[in-house]
Amino acid sequence: MNFVIKINKEFDEATKKDINYFLGIPKPNGEPLKQTTHESYKTYLISFYKWLGREEAIKHLKINQLDDNFDYRQIWTPDEVKQLIKQCDSSRDRAMIAIQ
Repeated sequence: MNFVIKINKEFDEATKKDINYFLGIPKPNGEPLKQTTHESYKTYLISFYKWLGREEAIKHLKINQLDDNFDYRQIWTPDEVKQLIKQCDSSRDRAMIAIQ
């Protein structure tokens, strides 16, 4: 995450403005962060600053619910799932794949 490097301050010196600046920094190629990455960064910062006892620095951050309409069953065909199950060494692994 390179937070300290990006804001050029220590964690305990970061302000609301520094945190917002960090969250607005695009990827090195200039593209904006994906929503999941952005929300993950906010989650990490909120947890860390609560632990530091500096909740005032992050009280403005809100975690947005991500749209999780992805159907994981679309990753593999039923035949591919059967092949995965055959390759498992343990009953536990076979069961975990089978119930997905």
